[in-house]
Amino acid sequence: MTPIAFLNPGAQTAPLRDELLRAVTAVIDAGHFILGPNVAALEQEVAAFCGAAHGIGVNSGSDALTLALKALDIGPGDEVITTPFTYIAPAESIHQLGAKVVFADIDPRTFTLDAADVARRITPRTKALLPVHLFGQAAPLGDLLPLCERHGLSLVEDCAQAIGATWQGRGLAGVGRIGCLSFYPTKNLGADGDGGMCLTHDPVLAKKLRMLRVHGIEKRYYHDLHGFNSRLDELQAAILRVKLPHLARWNQRRDEIAALFGRPGRSAGRVAARRTRQHPCVACVRPADGPARCPSEASRSGRHPHADLLPGAIASPALLRRPRRSAWGLSGG
Repeated sequence: MTPIAFLNPGAQTAPLRDELLRAVTAVIDAGHFILGPNVAALEQEVAAFCGAAHGIGVNSGSDALTLALKALDIGPGDEVITTPFTYIAPAESIHQLGAKVVFADIDPRTFTLDAADVARRITPRTKALLPVHLFGQAAPLGDLLPLCERHGLSLVEDCAQAIGATWQGRGLAGVGRIGCLSFYPTKNLGADGDGGMCLTHDPVLAKKLRMLRVHGIEKRYYHDLHGFNSRLDELQAAILRVKLPHLARWNQRRDEIAALFGRPGRSAGRVAARRTRQHPCVACVRPADGPARCPSEASRSGRHPHADLLPGAIASPALLRRPRRSAWGLSGG
């Protein structure tokens, strides 16, 4: 039996090798390595692809979340509601700014936030909702957006797994106040290193995010904000610009392969495929001694939520273990 690699970036990039090398060589020859023309062009191209007005390239998807929350003035004393069923980055970003992480439960049908449970966890200290469009599926925006409007909250979208996905005809990352993308190599649009981007329709937030990514600077050496050093690399931007025109076709091919798992007879009655729109195809596996446990049951029991899921774990056990929950000041879940 030939093993199938969980990730094989070489298979994707091999047909683009010559074009990628030309793009990288052009950057090296130009000598403009920080916030150069490729970053500016990629920001416009990705924003257009996702249906947003402004793109702000940053160092990583994790930094995109942190800068987004910082741009919304979230800090100590504030609460942000998010999901425990994801990578650690959303909770980590909230914690880094001194705000309180509040977990809401997930919908076992989609693994995204349960809007009814989110509503129960809103308090006067709640400042924002941070849904994750997990596996390329849109979180329940039709329910979350009215909650934000009713309570005066900001919605920050974690779109690390959802570039190219849509909700009601609108591109994800262009629905909330700020959308956050990751260009980590495993993502649908992956760099050859780290990278991320914030997207927004708000020109004031866009200006603030551009300042925050470069030490709070608008005018050189005048630091008007307490910022970060989080700039998208010019070489990575050049590489991403080569790959972006192929993204829609790559996403379509992912959907075609995922559809194979939903064909009759493929699962022999043991695997119920959960077709995802853009990122990994995740299957819920039924153990021989009983029914498959949904992720929300696992999160309540403290068991790792991906014990019954394929392929691979994406959630962080640290989010579920009580000693670490206390250290992080977590609540809910």
